[in-house]
This record gives sequence, C-alpha cells and structure tokens, in this order.
Amino acid sequence: MGLFTIIAGGAAGVVIQAFSSIRLGEEETKATFLASEGLEAVRAIQERDFWDLVAGTHDLDNSTGKWELSGTQNTFGKYTRKIVISNIYRDGNGNIVTSGGILDLYTKRVEAVVTWDFTPTRHNTVRLPTYFTYWESALCVWDSGQVVATLDLPGTGDGTAVSVIGNYAYVTTMRNAVTSGEFFILDITNPFSPAVLGKLRVGDHVNDLAVSGNYAFLATSKAGEELVVVNIRNPSSPAKVSSFDIAGTGQANDVFVEGSYAYVVTQEVTDGPELYVFNISNPASPLLVGGLDIGNHIYGITVKDQRAYLANARSDKELIIIDVSNPQAPQELGAYDIPSAGAPGQAVDVIRAGIAYLVTRDNVGAIPEFHLLAVADPSNISLIGSYDVSDRANNVAAGVGFALLATQKGDEEFMILDLSNPSNPTKAFSANLNGDAGGVALLEDKCIAFYVTADDGAEFQVVQP
Repeated sequence: MGLFTIIAGGAAGVVIQAFSSIRLGEEETKATFLASEGLEAVRAIQERDFWDLVAGTHDLDNSTGKWELSGTQNTFGKYTRKIVISNIYRDGNGNIVTSGGILDLYTKRVEAVVTWDFTPTRHNTVRLPTYFTYWESALCVWDSGQVVATLDLPGTGDGTAVSVIGNYAYVTTMRNAVTSGEFFILDITNPFSPAVLGKLRVGDHVNDLAVSGNYAFLATSKAGEELVVVNIRNPSSPAKVSSFDIAGTGQANDVFVEGSYAYVVTQEVTDGPELYVFNISNPASPLLVGGLDIGNHIYGITVKDQRAYLANARSDKELIIIDVSNPQAPQELGAYDIPSAGAPGQAVDVIRAGIAYLVTRDNVGAIPEFHLLAVADPSNISLIGSYDVSDRANNVAAGVGFALLATQKGDEEFMILDLSNPSNPTKAFSANLNGDAGGVALLEDKCIAFYVTADDGAEFQVVQP
C-alpha cells in the first residue's frame, strides 16, 4: 500500500505538472499575442504619423476605427498590457546608450509589456521591445542656403507673414498704398519665377493669416475689422466676404485654423480675453463661441490636436498651452517661463509631437531667443535646448534636424539652426535678406522655403539649401 501510494502520488504530480505546463504555455501564447498586437498597433500609428509616438506609458484605443495611444494600460480579463515608449540617446559614434549621450529625436524605443498572475503567488510577464525610426529624417539637409528667386510686391509695405499651399503662396504686408493692397496671392508653380495673381486692400496692417479651403482668415490692425475673411476660390480676384469686430482691442496679432474653428489672438484686452475661438463651419460668417483671458498680449498661436500653443508677453510664462477640445471653455494646461525675465514670446511652431519651437523678441545679454521645448506633458514643460540669436526672432519653421528663423538681426535675417544635437542647437548658416524678415514658410518635402521681408524691392524671397 505504501509503495502504491508513492507511485500514485508521483503519477498525480506528473499529471498536475503536465496540466500546469500546458496551461502556462497557453497563457504565455495569449500574452505574446497581446504584446504582438500592441506592437503592430504602434506600427500603424507611426506609419500614419511618427510624431504621435510620445515618450511615456500608454494603452491603445481603436474606437474611432484607427489605433491611437491613450491612457496608461489596457486590461483583457487577467491580462494587463502597457505600451512603453522611450526616448533614445546616442554616443559620439551613433551607438545607443542607456545614460548620457545625445537625444535622438527621430528614433523611439517601443516595448509592449503584458503581465498576468499565473497563480496568486506567481506573476508572469512577456516583453516585446523594438525600435521605430523616422525614415524621412535625411530627405532634406539644410546646412546652408541661398536666395534663388525674389519678387517685388506692389507698394512698400513690409512683409509680415506667408503661408504656402500647393502652387500658391499667400502673403500679407503692413499698411500699403490704396492701389497696392496688403493681401496677395502668388503663383509659385515655378518657385524660381513667382508671380502675383491677385491682391486685396484691407486698409491697415495685416499681421498674419491662415488658409483653409477656399478662404483666407486675416488678423489685422484695422479697428472694427480685426478678423477679415477672404474668399480665395478665384486666386486672381480675392474678395472680402466678412469681418469681425473684436471688442476692446484694435489689433489681432495672429490666427490659426484647425478643423471647423479659427483661433485668433490679440493685444491685451481690458476685462476681456486675448484668445478668441470662432466656429467657421460657415467660413463667410464666423461665429464667436469662446475665449480666454491671458492677461497680456498674445503674439503667436499654433494649434495641434486640440491644444493651442500661445507665444505671449506674460513675463512669467512666455509659452502657454491651452486645451481647446471644448471650444466654448478653453482651459490652461501648463506654461513655460523663460528664466531671467525673458522677452515676450513672438511665435511658436509645433509640427512634431511633444516638441515646441518657441522664438522671442530680443532678450538682454545672453538670454536665448530660440527655445526647443518638450511639451508632451503640458504640466511639466522642460527645456531641451536653446540658442542666443542676439536679436529679435519673428518667426520659425521647424524641419527634421533643423529650424529656419526669420529674424531682425542685421545681415542674418535668414538663419538656419542645426538641431542634430537638440540639447545644444548651433547656427549652421545665416544670410542677409536686405531687411527684417517677418515670416517664413517651409515645404520640407521639396527642400524649399519662402520668406517675407522689409526689402522694398524683394518682399517675397525663395530660399533653397
């Protein structure tokens, strides 16, 4: 009986262990499947837009019909899945290092981690790591540049802003002669031979613009018409279709359009907002739906993914990030204060997820005018790197590994910053545009940029590396 008991107990143990091994194998297979699915979902996201891969811990959501990062983890019964995205740093030879090194903005480490309890006392984990790289990062190298074409716009108004869409460039200027206009549509089908197609007189400075569909939205200094809407369906004959009087101010500084909303920023308004949100579902008749009081002038705005980035004159937060997911009630998410009483923020570009390019007016001494900021977490904005332009920077157009600045620095109004080491931006090249540069627009895929300047004989200039 004793011998039988020993043999039977051993056999039972073998059977239990076999069943346990089979169950473990099945659970590991399912965990591996969930991890693999997570990596493929992230691959779909990066193929759509690499810059959506923001460092942090995420879960995945496809309720909209496409994979998106959201939250911090997914739960599938007993299994929990996390997607961990990490920044990459490299040494001087380009090798990935775990400490120190230079930040590589164009590579991310992605790891799908699935955890579960096999038994109450046994915790299991499956990890599948990989790397994703922005493969277009070397398509356009801006280490120098030259003016390849210029255009003398009618009148003598200094160029203030430029936007390029397809074969058209849309340019604004300061107040011009009655017969000249302040809004121009240019044909750039051949960028080396730009030509004026149409123009419109506003009657005062046009400080910036945004183009959406068949309409251009102008931010102006014309009292009673701080926002002007122009029908541009016929490029040779742009026509004003409406305007909006923003109470309490005589100057709108910038305008940005995302989706069905136009966002306008102004000079400081007494007892009123400086950020205005308009519903432009009917572009010819903008409807004011919301606003926010910042408490000082706002000079520049960029909106991306329902977040508005404001370059402003607040001495304690020259960059402010606003949640505009509810247009009727914008809410501040966070801000960045340039140390040592930095000059007002002048313009901001946000084309890469989690990265903001902020430029300011002229700072005193060695305080920089260009700031590269990590803004993925608006409540904890951090400085990646900065550069002292030594004069006012009016605008910035960011590319992969570089930034183009429009400045007021004599003989260096066109400036290229090398961002290959983001923590230490350096000047790669600069050139004289014969007058303050007011704005810049970049077509990175075509390696071409367009500047507007104060040169009375060449307000519009085309630049290539």
